Amino acid sequence: GQTLGSVSYIVEFVNGTDVLKGNRTILGTLPVASNGLWLLSSVLPSDMSGGEGIYRVTPRSNNGEGKPVLFTLIVRAKPEVDTISDIVLCNGSPLSVIFSGPTPNTVFEWTTDAAGISLGIPAAGSTAVNVVALRNATNAVIVSTITVTPRIAECSAIGEAKTFTVKVLPTPVVLGIANKIVENASTVAAIPFTGTGYTSFRWTNDNPTIGLATSGEGVELPSFTADNGGQNPVTARITVTPVYDENGYVCTGESVEFYILIASKPVIDQLPDRTTCEGDVSAPITTSGLPTGEDYYISWSGGSIIGLIDNNGSESKLQNIPSFTTTIDANLLNEPTVVTVSVVPHINVGGNDFTGDAVTFTYTVKPTTRIVSGYEDTRTEQLEFCAEDAIYMDVKATGVNLKYQWYKDHILIPGATSASLNYAAGATDHTTSGKYHAVVTGTCGSVTSKTYEILVKVDVLTQHWNDVLIVNCTPESNGGFIFSNFQWYRQDAENGDVELTGETKSYLYIAGDLSTEDTYYVVARTQYGTDYISCPVKIQEVPGLGTITVYPNPVNTGETITVSVPGAAVIHLVDFVGKILKTVKTDGDIEIVMPNRPGVYILQVIMQGQPTREFKIIVK
Repeated sequence: GQTLGSVSYIVEFVNGTDVLKGNRTILGTLPVASNGLWLLSSVLPSDMSGGEGIYRVTPRSNNGEGKPVLFTLIVRAKPEVDTISDIVLCNGSPLSVIFSGPTPNTVFEWTTDAAGISLGIPAAGSTAVNVVALRNATNAVIVSTITVTPRIAECSAIGEAKTFTVKVLPTPVVLGIANKIVENASTVAAIPFTGTGYTSFRWTNDNPTIGLATSGEGVELPSFTADNGGQNPVTARITVTPVYDENGYVCTGESVEFYILIASKPVIDQLPDRTTCEGDVSAPITTSGLPTGEDYYISWSGGSIIGLIDNNGSESKLQNIPSFTTTIDANLLNEPTVVTVSVVPHINVGGNDFTGDAVTFTYTVKPTTRIVSGYEDTRTEQLEFCAEDAIYMDVKATGVNLKYQWYKDHILIPGATSASLNYAAGATDHTTSGKYHAVVTGTCGSVTSKTYEILVKVDVLTQHWNDVLIVNCTPESNGGFIFSNFQWYRQDAENGDVELTGETKSYLYIAGDLSTEDTYYVVARTQYGTDYISCPVKIQEVPGLGTITVYPNPVNTGETITVSVPGAAVIHLVDFVGKILKTVKTDGDIEIVMPNRPGVYILQVIMQGQPTREFKIIVK
């Protein structure tokens, strides 16, 4: 108060309800202050924890005590904030922290740092921290420090500040994992997990029958051996959850799923071997053992040479081998073509082709019986023969287990059961003529050869004397022919066939040396308008036939010629107009005088039972 002379003040602590009569404790006397002000705290105890109560101040001077003044002193302890533990939360979690302390009416003021602001925590506040959802958009842990200061506003007291941290873990992410389709019994390699903001991954498997455990944790799905004992695919769904583990406080991200499909190993039953003939239409080859459905099919190979074209199965997707027309190896005409056909079962799963074990079977195709070549004769391409010629016919056939049978004029020839039919030289005559064919029978069919028309000619030429050939013009003995228009030919080694000019009669007189190997034949027109070619004949000197000779020739006018005949004969000398100029008879040699006139004359020699012989005489 204001100084009123030398006044002091007595400060008393009143301990009791009766402030006038209660117990009092004199705390001290305030000295006179130089500035007229007294500091009450100078007489109060330093520890005010028990000093809260009613106080009385009584002024005193030499004149006595004045009127006392009562006041109530409220003592507040120093403000404190309770210790706050560090906090670990996941991204997106709410934050709610309410501060407390031992001192009533304490206000708790707090601030955060830049990291906290990035998490969505206000820069400052009081009493409590409340955030609906913390946000950590990074792949790393964000740690914010919050400082809390206790304060009592009515006495401006500030307590000791304390800090705590808020650690916000990132949201872990696992990247998508491709589905896996694998074959039964195969080794499935470890499948790595990738992502961001993770420390590990937890996975579950809804189908442990595939050979994989029901759950696990790590950075990859462990390797395992795929197990599917059935014919249908088996699927397991794998769920992978990313994890961030901060000393046992776990944050999880969004799970992803993928599946592992274990394809079955397709199986087909063994197929039986097959045998058929070339050209047959094979019945469809039906398989068994595969489940039905377009995802199950077969492929086959190895049968192309027999007409079964290879099929990879992926386009046609057949479960059976369709019918086909069988063929053979062109180089194997006399033995079966045998191939091994391999059939492989397939299953298509998600565009992936899986195969089972192949089964094989043999397919035997026997060649069809067929004629390769027909009649063969090295001497001539003609099928006309002369009596006593050797005749050879054969049939070349291919096939399996061949048997032969020859026919003449469609009548079976007993014993003619080989690939060839032979008639030896000297064993043929006109009765051998006919139409011949062979029937060849094999395992795979019978075939008939072409028909061979064999003509064995009747000998129509006969030899008279030792130098005359005569055509047999009697139908009853020459095979039924009526001949006309004759032309004679000579065959010799030097010139071959030589047409004999002017020799157009039914007989031929052969002049000159008869000891050569020359042969003669005639071409005569038949009543059918065809030419009949006789078999060639070699003139042979036959004892008893004799020879007619005329010499010299040519001769001069008035000179004689000698005619030698082997028996009785009548001889006419005829001029060029057919007039008989002279007739003589002889039974041996005779000389005849030629006319005095030059020219060409004909000498006719007539013998009993022989054709008339004519000789051209040139008179000079």
